[in-house]
Amino acid sequence: MPIKLLSYVPHPPPSLPLEGGGAPTPHRLKMVHRHIWRLPSGDADYSIRWQRTKAGFSRALPAAAGCSPSKRRKGEKGIWQRRFWEHQIRDDADLQRHVDYIHFNPVKHGWAEQALAWPYSSLHRYMRDGLLLPDWAGNAAASVGDVGESGTGPDFSQGGCLAGNRTYRVGYTPTLQNHVWRSPRGTHPRQPQREANPPDSRLTLCVKYQKYFRNTLCLSLSAALSPLSSLKLRQHLQDILLNTRLITLLQPILDMSEGRVMGFEALSRGPSNSPLHAPQALFKTAELHGMQTALDWACVRSALKTFALLKLPGQVFVNLTPCSMLDAEFAPANVLAALDKVGLNCSQLVIEITENACQLDYGLLRNAVAALRAVGIEVAMDDLGEGFSSLRLWSELKPAYVKIDKHFISGIHEDPHKSQFVRSIVQLADGANTRVIAEGVESVSELAVLQDIGIRHVQGYLIGRPSPTPAQLPPREVAAVLQSGVVSVLPYLRGVDGSHVSAARLVMSAPFVASLTPSQDVLDLMLQHPELHAVAVVDKGIPVGIIHRPAVLNRFIGLYGRELYGKKPCAEFMDADPLIVDKATQINELSDLVVKKGKAAFTQGFVITSKGRYLGLGSGFDLMREISEMQIIAARYANPLTGLPGNVPIQEHMEHLLANNQSFVTAYFDLDQFKPYNDIYGFRRGDDIIQLLAHILRESCNAELDFIGHVGGDDFVVLFQSLDWEVRCHGMLARFDRERLALFSPDHVKAGGYRSEDRRGALAFHALVSLSIGAVLIDSEHYHHYQEVSRAAAEAKHHAKRIDGSSLFVDQRKTPFGRRLVNEAGETVLPVLPVLNGA
Repeated sequence: MPIKLLSYVPHPPPSLPLEGGGAPTPHRLKMVHRHIWRLPSGDADYSIRWQRTKAGFSRALPAAAGCSPSKRRKGEKGIWQRRFWEHQIRDDADLQRHVDYIHFNPVKHGWAEQALAWPYSSLHRYMRDGLLLPDWAGNAAASVGDVGESGTGPDFSQGGCLAGNRTYRVGYTPTLQNHVWRSPRGTHPRQPQREANPPDSRLTLCVKYQKYFRNTLCLSLSAALSPLSSLKLRQHLQDILLNTRLITLLQPILDMSEGRVMGFEALSRGPSNSPLHAPQALFKTAELHGMQTALDWACVRSALKTFALLKLPGQVFVNLTPCSMLDAEFAPANVLAALDKVGLNCSQLVIEITENACQLDYGLLRNAVAALRAVGIEVAMDDLGEGFSSLRLWSELKPAYVKIDKHFISGIHEDPHKSQFVRSIVQLADGANTRVIAEGVESVSELAVLQDIGIRHVQGYLIGRPSPTPAQLPPREVAAVLQSGVVSVLPYLRGVDGSHVSAARLVMSAPFVASLTPSQDVLDLMLQHPELHAVAVVDKGIPVGIIHRPAVLNRFIGLYGRELYGKKPCAEFMDADPLIVDKATQINELSDLVVKKGKAAFTQGFVITSKGRYLGLGSGFDLMREISEMQIIAARYANPLTGLPGNVPIQEHMEHLLANNQSFVTAYFDLDQFKPYNDIYGFRRGDDIIQLLAHILRESCNAELDFIGHVGGDDFVVLFQSLDWEVRCHGMLARFDRERLALFSPDHVKAGGYRSEDRRGALAFHALVSLSIGAVLIDSEHYHHYQEVSRAAAEAKHHAKRIDGSSLFVDQRKTPFGRRLVNEAGETVLPVLPVLNGA
């Protein structure tokens, strides 16, 4: 999956000076696109990748694109050069220089006077993320020559963003030079992969940069990059530490239960005009030159000083590697002295254990944490779920805070597995007396889900971005979520299916025989184990056949069977082509293999192996039983016809609403005259009308507030938190009446129904299928259990079904929170009498 560094540009910039005059034709600009490739493990064939990329791009070019006779004879398009340039990324700093080169390229080519002026660059995202400061590369501009590649841009990375002079004049056939940057451990594009265990992190940075105009020009990239030497990077780092040139940004951490900022995480950066500005390059250089502890100590001092000068409330979270924690420089006495120097007390500091470490001395680390805790300094564990931050480390250190990695927070409102993971962490934290902080919160939907799961502390761009002067109050949209009291509709797991269950569940341990075993011994084995449906034939651990019980008994049941066959090797009457599957085979795949193999595989079973060696036997009966159980479980979690949540998620969400004292509306949806429709049109058309109703419910409800469930058959339930739920219900009734007509014959539509047998077997006229909705207003004062709500909703549905045609019945016998009636215009009106409310 490509990771874009520069977004797709569907149109050119406002102006581009061309040599010789003339204006560019905007519709001829195809794209400016850069991306990173992470090739699959074991794949290093960059040439084939580029060939396919170029071919797909060329097919989209206009037929009139300029092309030389030589290229035309070879079937080539004139936009591409025939070779690509390849560069091996050496380290993180080298990668950073190339990213900087990409960001500065629009300036070098004269498309913008400053890097930030180019609106399509990922530079803006880097600054939003706090990786670069707004004054990155300063205000300098490259002096570009005659629309070529000469220039003397600012040496912001000392990577030498300079190139030779190359000018393309009007009328020149445009070409595109290809650049491939690949990882140190990659292989030559045309060489086979020779590594026994190829790395998973193969990184290839491929650049496509095209400015194509009809009869004008194309600028091709070339760069003479002169990477910084290790010695120069060390000198930069020494200068930063000697002159205390570190920059500290602070990001707020919100306490959702109290609605206030409870602390700030300190994030360190190098100077904006330094190649060590980015934290990755800064800390990697320190690690390579054995200066990690010195850098960590400088970061701590800078963070404490900045926090104290701004007089911020709460605590300051300072990142520290395990190696630095064990260093004598970070003895509690030294940390207390640093706090005292800036006027802070020990309770205001939280040391956040961060970075990746493969080997840890848990005993030493535990003692270091205990020493800090003894003087009143708390400890947090960073990035739970990534790197070294394991459950064992949590157990060993017993930190005051645990931070959940942002990977598990991003999109949590849409991913049931992430939601389940975070809920499990909350349960563990409650038992361990640990406070949980969710990192990377970027949307109100994520925030609402975290609040409902029980996360108290959150951090992310939605709360506040890293800044030299961070916000001390939550943004308005965050405050609105905290005050709303709305219960989020959590993503649900669809239960067990064949993609998560393997043949290992079906393994039945069974004795086996060798191919030369006398048939008499196989018969005796069968008689000793009457439960065996077959015996596997295995030579040197590898299954070579299977002997089915009927085959053995048929051989010996006749007269003189033992005398004729008893001493012959069993291989003579074994099935030499049995169905053999690995234990990792998915149940769904195994079912297909059994069907393709035929009845024998189902009735006589199959052999299950582990890495090719015999493990046991499986039977068709056990396979069928497992599939049936999975279908039953899956139906409880998600209806197989509509994919909507089934009874278990419906009950869980309703109980969650009641537990949170949330007022809501339970609406029961049911189709009227559905059985006669099935009798006349068939079950397939019956499924169509059920799916139509499911489609209308999905499009008419607010996915973040209203929970839609499929009870079964033609029965649905919606748990509304939308205040305009009545408007939505009336809209669904009208839309169903309108769209159902396509599922009836014109004659039946014209007649308003059809004649068919009723439940007693007599012919009767039945109206077209209609929709009934029974709604009940629920609050925790009058309803306490799931069963009470279900009974009330079912009763309201029965009242609605008594009305002819599609209708909505609202049970107002209990009006707990003052029923809000909303008309079609969305205006709140006065309550009406508690009577039937038809469509």
